[in-house]
Amino acid sequence: DIPVAVECFYHEAASPAVPSMAVASANQVYIYRYLRPYLKFSLPPVPIEAAEAEIWEAVAQDGMDYSHAVQRLGDARQDGIPLSSRSVELLALEDSDQQREFVEQNKSVPLVQHTSITCMSVIKQQMDEPSAVSMLILGTESKNIYFLDPSGTRIVQKVDLDSEPIFLSVVGLYSVEYRVTVACRDAKIYT
Repeated sequence: DIPVAVECFYHEAASPAVPSMAVASANQVYIYRYLRPYLKFSLPPVPIEAAEAEIWEAVAQDGMDYSHAVQRLGDARQDGIPLSSRSVELLALEDSDQQREFVEQNKSVPLVQHTSITCMSVIKQQMDEPSAVSMLILGTESKNIYFLDPSGTRIVQKVDLDSEPIFLSVVGLYSVEYRVTVACRDAKIYT
């Protein structure tokens, strides 16, 4: 996958201070220290809508024909229910033989939807110094902003947005006072 963002940050208070490099790609952040792979963080999967999960569960238990599943998924999409990439791919197939084959190949595979990182930034945690401990901030296709702990191993805060973020601007310190300004795909700025 192609990287979408690269940031330099300090994830620990050490002497001498050694920066780490974070590279965001798809749903993962790769962290490098001393120009060697150090850590990989994966975003959690996106929750699947109940209506879509019920359809795939019925198909997996052979309780629903593939053509009926395609029709119900199409109805769900028209009702405004966000669908997983698997369902969107199935609906994009026009040939009924291809649809049947796709359903047979995927009905026993767990339904999981991953998001993609769209933007990344860094916020200082407690001190405003060049080598102060920092935290990564990630924007995702699932309309979320995630704040990672300084080690980059877990999410400490999640913010839901109305649209997909494309640019982040950060001012302040995480433990004192800060402001994150987010430019989104709906041509609006959120703060």
